[in-house]
Amino acid sequence: MLKTGVLPPGDPGVFKTFLLPDIARALEEGEPVTAFGLAEDQLAVGALAGYLEGGLFQIASLYVAPDYRRRGGGRLLLKTLEKLLEDIHTGMIIHFTATAKEHETLFPFLKAMGFWDETDEKENIYVTTVGELGKTSYFSGAKETGTSFDQLDEALIRHAELKARENGSPRPEGGIDSPKVERRISMAIVRDQRVAAYAVFDRSCLNSLTLSSTWSGSAGPTAVYSMIRAAFARAQRIFPPEEKIVIQSVDQTTASLIQTMAPNAKMISHTWMKGYSYI
Repeated sequence: MLKTGVLPPGDPGVFKTFLLPDIARALEEGEPVTAFGLAEDQLAVGALAGYLEGGLFQIASLYVAPDYRRRGGGRLLLKTLEKLLEDIHTGMIIHFTATAKEHETLFPFLKAMGFWDETDEKENIYVTTVGELGKTSYFSGAKETGTSFDQLDEALIRHAELKARENGSPRPEGGIDSPKVERRISMAIVRDQRVAAYAVFDRSCLNSLTLSSTWSGSAGPTAVYSMIRAAFARAQRIFPPEEKIVIQSVDQTTASLIQTMAPNAKMISHTWMKGYSYI
């Protein structure tokens, strides 16, 4: 018989393998994470974990072992959480990225559990391929605006990273000068021997080419669009057609740009919600 239980702070125990690494680490370090384990006959088979944020319980990790799915394990985990949240009148929200066919089974499951799709048209993650981009007229004869990172002096890149940290400008998690940056298609506009704008690609999402940060700087907002256009044009010359490219929109403007540049890109980020917050 499947049963659930609260995982004590600081010790996810055998359920650690069923939690996302960041959440397991947060639980181990005593951060305010609420977690439940799912077991059958003392065998760990799944877990759920999350935290309160913005008046809602953010479900950050939800997993049931494949052999124990469609037996009510996921439902039991969510029902256990829901019972706990009744006392504080808080709703639930889950953000996830559907990167495999099995992830799409979450849609009917969440709907059956009373969640509804809250995915907006602004902050989303899209995936396409180099080949699909090549079919778009938007890139025909794209002008090379800016200079690729692999052609920049290393001192310029280090200085740009320093200034980005000082000014709080958008930058990849590992920094503009990180070895994880894909320098062949990351672009910069250089003025007066300083980086005036940049569009940085790495492989931070799905281990695929990912547009991880952009900064228009003193070059103006249109500079970002032209650099991305040039970067994608370069990608078509460097990478095979099946190479995946991940793009994240942060507002309606960038969402519209993605639709123009990559109309066949598939949205893979989703947000589902249940209940309301009264906090």
